[in-house]
Amino acid sequence: MAAQENIPVERINELIRYRDAYDRILIHFITQNQDKTEKDFLENLIRKLESIISDNKTYNEVLIKKDDKEIEQEIRNDGLPSYRNVNAWLKAEIIKRKNNIKHTGQEENYLKLARIKFDRLPKSNTTKKNLVKGKPFNISERYKILNELTGIDTKIEQMDRASSKERDVLLAQILGCGEQTARELRNGTQQKRNKIDEERILNYLKTFQ
Repeated sequence: MAAQENIPVERINELIRYRDAYDRILIHFITQNQDKTEKDFLENLIRKLESIISDNKTYNEVLIKKDDKEIEQEIRNDGLPSYRNVNAWLKAEIIKRKNNIKHTGQEENYLKLARIKFDRLPKSNTTKKNLVKGKPFNISERYKILNELTGIDTKIEQMDRASSKERDVLLAQILGCGEQTARELRNGTQQKRNKIDEERILNYLKTFQ
């Protein structure tokens, strides 16, 4: 059976809806990845939750900045229905989209619980193989390290036949993050939200030289 180390998004949603699903999904994860532990599961879960929260907050920030004309143009681009009173429908649809804020309260609460579970794991199950100075690298730092080692940003930008969206998708697949997060990594916005500890990265990479 092929390994499935990543936790599918639908299972993240299941965890949020049913907290008692933790044990069941943990067992499934370890069954599919027999060389992994609960620590690996929690690290994976924390990364996914952080990515979901980051993507939702970015979506909200973009939505809030849009005015009615921008939203109306998006709706028109999608195509208007053949209603008699289409203008009334259009106004209602604009209001609906403006109020389509993605809430992150549940995800943030579960992220806190996941971190608590991680901190309470037995020492025998919390080796520091994935930690540097007691904590994992955030998404901006992982992208920085990847660039230092491979020059991935330059290589992606040199893909002339790929659209900007396709480049975002490719980077998202490589880093295991959302498409919006990948787009922000490419344009530098994500680095403002998740700061990079340059000294920690430099010292870490020096250990391999």
